Amino acid sequence: MSGLLLDTSAKIVQKMLWDMGFATRPEDNLAWPLYYHYLPDKPDDAIVIYDTAGILEGRTHTDGFTQEKYGLTVTIRANAPVGQITKFRQLLLLWDTQVLRRAVILGANHYNVQAITRKSETYTGKELPTTERTLANSNVIASIDML
Repeated sequence: MSGLLLDTSAKIVQKMLWDMGFATRPEDNLAWPLYYHYLPDKPDDAIVIYDTAGILEGRTHTDGFTQEKYGLTVTIRANAPVGQITKFRQLLLLWDTQVLRRAVILGANHYNVQAITRKSETYTGKELPTTERTLANSNVIASIDML
């Protein structure tokens, strides 16, 4: 990875997940909408992606660009624990097997998501004691190039 991205890594990966059919755009009012940096109270079954701390790996000698891998957290919320676990397992499988040099076009910008590396997964249980909604988080590092 070299140079700066013109969009946030979360926006790039959000678009990639929409393109792959893993999640839907919130404005389409379909199953499993994927939100950026906020999770509204409705619908119950929803996904949110956040930018988190990444890893700076120094500068290259040939071009002086800073090498960076971008941190992300994806949270999946569901009203039924079985549905949440199923969707969460699909996400983990997607990270491991389907993200390899994925082209993403976001507006006028073109990116290549080289890989997603899982760091940790957490089932956090109920969102609130008064609800049946459960949460699970996947923390990852994304290798992304701007083309």
